[in-house]
Amino acid sequence: MHVPMSRRAALLALAATGVVVGGAAIGWRRLHRPAPRKELLIAGASAMVGLNEALAKEFSRLHPDVDIVVDKGGSLPALLALKRGAIDLAAMSRDLTVLEDDLRVRNFMIARNEISILVNKALPLKALSSQQVRSVFAGEVTNWKQVGGPDAAVHVISRTDGSSSRLFIEDVVLDGRDIVPTAQEMQTHQEVAQRVAADPLAIGFIALNYQHDVTATVKYLEIDGVAASRETILSGRYPFMESFYLVGTRKEGPAHDFIAFALSPAGQKIVAQRFFIPIG
Repeated sequence: MHVPMSRRAALLALAATGVVVGGAAIGWRRLHRPAPRKELLIAGASAMVGLNEALAKEFSRLHPDVDIVVDKGGSLPALLALKRGAIDLAAMSRDLTVLEDDLRVRNFMIARNEISILVNKALPLKALSSQQVRSVFAGEVTNWKQVGGPDAAVHVISRTDGSSSRLFIEDVVLDGRDIVPTAQEMQTHQEVAQRVAADPLAIGFIALNYQHDVTATVKYLEIDGVAASRETILSGRYPFMESFYLVGTRKEGPAHDFIAFALSPAGQKIVAQRFFIPIG
């Protein structure tokens, strides 16, 4: 397959910066071998990089003639790059909008995830409504007494700007608004949980696929009376849910085969192993 110079340059640049698929860097030797038959470039949401790398590792074992590069870059930039022909698959942590969805592309949901709201175990609250969560993270609720808790200030704990979970909170939960400026920002999900565990008045958020890493003792709230579980997420009852998509063109080839693999029982097993929720 002939690859345009700009596309090949992008592939080599990604390889040179140490892009990793399944724990092994794709080096110059592999990408620079004479006339590789097939190439597959996947880019998009940072939340999907680890999952895509794991899928790519097994896909490469089954299809040794395909050279794969996995990178991040964001959902929208990846979609635009796909439509330009610069990449083969866009990994998106949201569905296509009406304006984005056109005859050139097809999107396939491969996994789901949820954002849990966590508080200190000492806080006498078991649940909040979606609207209450929205008001807390927007800064409209500043005292726990306003939502049935103690007469004490709310301490909002957030991820840093640009993290996928924060983007979800701001885009979906807050309807495009920013998290309250007084929120304490943490670099990792472990730091969020540790800070909440250390502060009896704290509230934060964490994605399901990171909860297995959390060793701090915290409490996850029911939202609208619904606890997060595989059943409530797949049924759509749990409100703070995000879906993950692979978006490709309508052409046959490695991208089409990769999507089929991601949706297969073997691919969905990898989805579960990466602590996402399989859709199959």
